[in-house]
Amino acid sequence: MAMTAAGEEGRRRVLSHGDMELIRSDLAILNGPRFVNDRIIAVYFAHLSVGLYSDDLLLLLPSIPYLSNLPDPDSIAAVADLLRLVLLPVNDNPYASVAEGGSHWTLLVLILDSATSPSTPRFVHHDSLRGAPNLPIAEPASSTVTGDTARH
Repeated sequence: MAMTAAGEEGRRRVLSHGDMELIRSDLAILNGPRFVNDRIIAVYFAHLSVGLYSDDLLLLLPSIPYLSNLPDPDSIAAVADLLRLVLLPVNDNPYASVAEGGSHWTLLVLILDSATSPSTPRFVHHDSLRGAPNLPIAEPASSTVTGDTARH
């Protein structure tokens, strides 16, 4: 099926940062109803990572929470062992195979500060909606990042 002219215009790249890119339809959603998608978050995190470069900070791409579906989270936990702060965007899309699914993003912050809690990572979940509806999705993601699959 051929793409319409409007569809082609919406897919036109308007900004790229490294291997991340925004297309015209990504910018259109910022005008209304004013929400963000995974590409907007990925480009913003890529931009932040240049200015905030630190060996202690990791800004994970929005696709990373789906790694909780992989059988071996040890490789993710090994990376987290080298850091002090991990920012992980979490979406309420329960199906990793559905691109751009879900409707609500939250931020899971993993704090690995050996000075204050040498053996226990601390998680802070930021949700703009009352009742933190993404918390049940964020909890397994936190287990994946730390390799603590027994908690959930």
